[in-house]
Amino acid sequence: MSTSLLLLVISIGAISLFLTIRQKLLKKYNYKRKRTQSIKTWMEMSPEERQTTEEARKLASIKKRRELLKTIRKEYKALKSTH
Repeated sequence: MSTSLLLLVISIGAISLFLTIRQKLLKKYNYKRKRTQSIKTWMEMSPEERQTTEEARKLASIKKRRELLKTIRKEYKALKSTH
């Protein structure tokens, strides 16, 4: 009985410690989940509206990736030319 109680207390402590550390790290790095839409509004959309919205989201994502790649290439080129 005492072993199982001890194991339960240790488990609860470990879980609470994990959740506390996780929250502090997320807060430290200013991580916020991006919710562009709620599930309710998504389900109320017609299939065509969903497809249009999803395509726009994908294009925005591709544009961000391309900009990031351009920046990385410029930085790499600058580093390469200095050495």
